[in-house]
Amino acid sequence: MLDIQISNNCLDENKILILNADDLSVSNNLTGLIAMGIAAKYKKPTMLGRISPDGYLKGSIRGREESELKDFKGFLKDSNYMDFVEGHANAAGFSIKNSDIDKLCEYANTKLANIDFNEGFYEADFVIQGNYSEITPLVLDIGAQQKLWGQTNDEPVIIVENITIPKSQIQTIGSKKDTVKFVFNGMTYMIFKAQNIIDQIFETPGDTLNITCAGRANINTWGNRITPQIYVDEIEIKESSIYDF
Repeated sequence: MLDIQISNNCLDENKILILNADDLSVSNNLTGLIAMGIAAKYKKPTMLGRISPDGYLKGSIRGREESELKDFKGFLKDSNYMDFVEGHANAAGFSIKNSDIDKLCEYANTKLANIDFNEGFYEADFVIQGNYSEITPLVLDIGAQQKLWGQTNDEPVIIVENITIPKSQIQTIGSKKDTVKFVFNGMTYMIFKAQNIIDQIFETPGDTLNITCAGRANINTWGNRITPQIYVDEIEIKESSIYDF
């Protein structure tokens, strides 16, 4: 549906993608994950939202910090067309008047004319199931190469699908209780500054969740204990059912 919207309106000729999700039969909680997928596919910073009754497009942005545009949120703020944009530099919520969307596109096309978003762009390097038997050695192997990332080598992105876990096994930790931690199949998953995710977890119906997440390998060393972890950047949460595998 979004591909048709992009193609029919020649939106991929713009430097950023501003898309309407009104025709998508998905929860508003998933706009960030969908925007991430669109940004990966079209290699452009993406805004995905729905039109509110008061005439604003509201949703999520996903930028590409690997490009020359390191702070998509800041770029949007500086345009002076946004009603608001709040969150992380390349993952945030936004609101803009529907009547200002074309103006923002023109602004972005002018300001970003010399930026090639294809440079330095990467997609997921590994897509695995949550119950994958070799997930621990995989994360340990990647995490052990931390010194290689950030120079000429991009840090690998891991997508883990079908993590089926009871809500009771999901912890909120830290002084502000805004860090999410859970363990599945021997792997520890960490989500920082996760208040919105915490709300989503407990608003999702049912006692068991089915989670898909995208993140980066990390090794936590404490004394002689080594714990493989995935630092989660993006997450999709839905109610689990007997048909989830």
